[in-house]
Amino acid sequence: MGYGGGSEGEAFDACGGFNLEPFFPLDADGEYFEDDDEEFISECLQKAGEAVLESLQSVAISEAFLNIPKEGPIVFVLNIVDQKSKVICRIHPDGQVELPPKKD
Repeated sequence: MGYGGGSEGEAFDACGGFNLEPFFPLDADGEYFEDDDEEFISECLQKAGEAVLESLQSVAISEAFLNIPKEGPIVFVLNIVDQKSKVICRIHPDGQVELPPKKD
């Protein structure tokens, strides 16, 4: 789901969202994952982030995106409520996509 505050209110509220369920497979009990399985959550989040990044890179150079008034870069983050988040990228007003620094 997209959301974000801006001078005109929630900037991405009407944009819809991505269904990321395929990146978070269910276990035999129909649960998404064990809350304490940090490695599994990280792997799922990485794969989902890569797919979202691919879409954002296409959108960043679109006329529709470039025409949205922006005061600075827009940061895109994937969040798993109260558990983990991952910065996907920043997209600057000119459409340049900036990836987050690599962690060692």
